[in-house]
Amino acid sequence: NAAVVQEKRGAICISGESNHTQNELLSRSIVGSIPEGIIDIPTLSEIRHWTSNSWKQEHGVNIYEMGQNRFLFEFSSKITAEHVLKGEWF
Repeated sequence: NAAVVQEKRGAICISGESNHTQNELLSRSIVGSIPEGIIDIPTLSEIRHWTSNSWKQEHGVNIYEMGQNRFLFEFSSKITAEHVLKGEWF
């Protein structure tokens, strides 16, 4: 069984059978934040649009709003997440 990320009442919840599965999920995820002081915080839809244009993911990326100007980006693999962190945006 794989870990599942869900948004419940404004909180991100990770459920799965073991810590190993949860750690695997987190290893292929990135938390991004919008700098404080930005007046127009982008919507989740705008963030999704930006990622599809910037990262050009064939297999997509799941994006979750975490609150306090933070977003969780869940990739299909740890390698993909590492490429994005290094600026290799395909």
